[in-house]
Amino acid sequence: MRIMFALLMGAFGVVAGPAMADTPLKFSLDFIMFGSNSPFVYAAEHGYFKEAGLDVTIDSSSGSGDAVNRLATGTYDIAYSDVSTLIEFASKNPGVAPKVVLFIQEYTPAVIMALKSSGIAKPQDLMGHSLGTAMTDAGSRMFPTFARLNGIDVARVNMQTVDFRLRDSMFAQKRFDAIIAFRDSVLNARNLGLPVDEINVISYGQWGLPLYGNAMIASRKLIESNPDALRKAVDAAAKAWRDVARDPKVAIDALVKRDPLAKADLELERLTLLVNNQVITANTKANGIGAVDVKRLDEHIKLISEGYKLQSQPTRSDIYDDRFLPPLADRKFTN
Repeated sequence: MRIMFALLMGAFGVVAGPAMADTPLKFSLDFIMFGSNSPFVYAAEHGYFKEAGLDVTIDSSSGSGDAVNRLATGTYDIAYSDVSTLIEFASKNPGVAPKVVLFIQEYTPAVIMALKSSGIAKPQDLMGHSLGTAMTDAGSRMFPTFARLNGIDVARVNMQTVDFRLRDSMFAQKRFDAIIAFRDSVLNARNLGLPVDEINVISYGQWGLPLYGNAMIASRKLIESNPDALRKAVDAAAKAWRDVARDPKVAIDALVKRDPLAKADLELERLTLLVNNQVITANTKANGIGAVDVKRLDEHIKLISEGYKLQSQPTRSDIYDDRFLPPLADRKFTN
């Protein structure tokens, strides 16, 4: 029967060839593999990348700066990175800077965390109080701009530089009245003994700095040499984040499968906090994940250029390529 089938196929000019190999892509995360970036792990484990004909290898990194550099040097193809970090890199390396292909976090995770007992409930209340800062993260670097926009006299804030690895624990010990941190530091402080209901959170995004957070970025090489593979990768990522917005637990299940030592409960809290505060917004509910307000993006670039004192200000086209945005049906949140 097999011989007869082969003869018939040959008679009709149908010749079975070798199976097409999946396109290999190297993906760099923005940090270690944890709750906040687990939707990309879910995209791989759930088969979204595979279904698109892609063989995606996902690796952790030392941070957004590392992820951007990996793409610029050609050792990686796609990554997850802080948009402000990319803007700074593009200012200094315009010819090789990667570009955003899918915005994911509508707002920066930068916040001020303050002890309620200190009386700090709004930005102006920081004057006369101690503020722990790491000085190297985006929130700390943008604090002078945040202060200017909110009428804060920086000279009246007792700013104290501390290693970011000690920042949350020192805050939990109440050695600072407030700290500049990321939103999920609330969970760190709680696990170190400071109840959440004793903390006020002042979001940069709600107080004059509507900066975008993290986004999926791609190397210039991939954009130019294989736009079809990139389009498929972006579509797969958008589907994954859409699924995770509906049920964050699916991403944590994928994370634990990759890393059995991951603390599932904590990482689920971390991811849920991110999704509810930085991913699902009025804009993304209406227009899907990845929807961009170009005026706001231009303002973001301007604010970072001023705050980081960049010698040249990148343009929107220097850091963003909108040609890979998937159809709304693949980006729309569903119940």
